[in-house]
Amino acid sequence: MKRAGQRTRRNRSLLVFGTAVVVLMLAACVSDATGDVAGTLAPSEFAANASNGPTVVVIGDSISTGFQTSAADAWPTRLEQKLAAEGTPIVLVNAAENGAGYLVEGDGGKTFEQQAATQVPSQTQLVVVYGSENDLGSELGDISSQVANTAATVKAHAPQATLLFVGPASYSPEVDPDLLMIRDQIKSGAQSAGAKFADPIEDHWIMDDKSELIGPDGDHPTVAGHVYLEQKFEALIKPLL
Repeated sequence: MKRAGQRTRRNRSLLVFGTAVVVLMLAACVSDATGDVAGTLAPSEFAANASNGPTVVVIGDSISTGFQTSAADAWPTRLEQKLAAEGTPIVLVNAAENGAGYLVEGDGGKTFEQQAATQVPSQTQLVVVYGSENDLGSELGDISSQVANTAATVKAHAPQATLLFVGPASYSPEVDPDLLMIRDQIKSGAQSAGAKFADPIEDHWIMDDKSELIGPDGDHPTVAGHVYLEQKFEALIKPLL
């Protein structure tokens, strides 16, 4: 049960509802035109894009969708653009959903494992799983097994893919004990799956610059915050490509 007053990324607003309606309308158009789920490239499209660079899939929550800014501002989009400008392009698939976690479904009805099941093409070389604070209030002891399940699902779709699990960030040096438990569960599950793990809490992501990097809702990155996250993920991802 969630603590009184606790803010999570599952909070909804009229803006989110309106955005969801637009997304659903666009998804219908894409589905009618291609016969594929919106946000997922058809196999022929992946084959056509393979020469553009390795395929990287991002699984996550609203921190990776650009919520409260825009999809164009989100760190995955910025990462793709930055690497292309540097002459090391990637084919990026952003499967993240607002509100999602290992244990809770996002706005599109998917947990992290379900994102992996529907959005990881066979030639994927790297899958990055980031988050999530959204699991606060759930049975946190179940996260480790869900991390392992997510890894197994990725490997079933893309056996050669490298997996990078990234724990949640804390915006305060006084870290919520439940957030630490989520971090520890993700680390344990990643280790048991033979996957890589990165720890934003230990590395003090955002902690010293919250006023600039996090927006008025106290939860989601500003444009400057996404620039910051792009730099962090670029440092993590480049050695794995």
